[in-house]
Amino acid sequence: MGVPGDLKQWHAIIVHQLRRAYELGVTMAYGTDADYALPGSTDAQLGVSHLATWEEANIPPNVTLRALTTNAAELLGVDKDRGAIRPGLAADLIATPGNPLDDVAEQRDLGV
Repeated sequence: MGVPGDLKQWHAIIVHQLRRAYELGVTMAYGTDADYALPGSTDAQLGVSHLATWEEANIPPNVTLRALTTNAAELLGVDKDRGAIRPGLAADLIATPGNPLDDVAEQRDLGV
């Protein structure tokens, strides 16, 4: 298909494909292969900055959170060790000012 010259058009295609995958019931995992840095941004900030695309595609927050955690762990084959909050599993937890099940954007503004 090739990359369209217009980045807005490319972004619209990504949003459309993400929404279509959700509507078809595809198991999705969230991740980024970004290998660049933005001045003044941490790796964590860069990683969660792409959540806006999921929001734009109208992916519900609970589906996005599952893609960030349990689905990603299952698809990577590490769900026996991580990916959920259960006794015996490794976890990196964060506290958010609001409920990310109501608004997944809560994860973008953590002051990291």
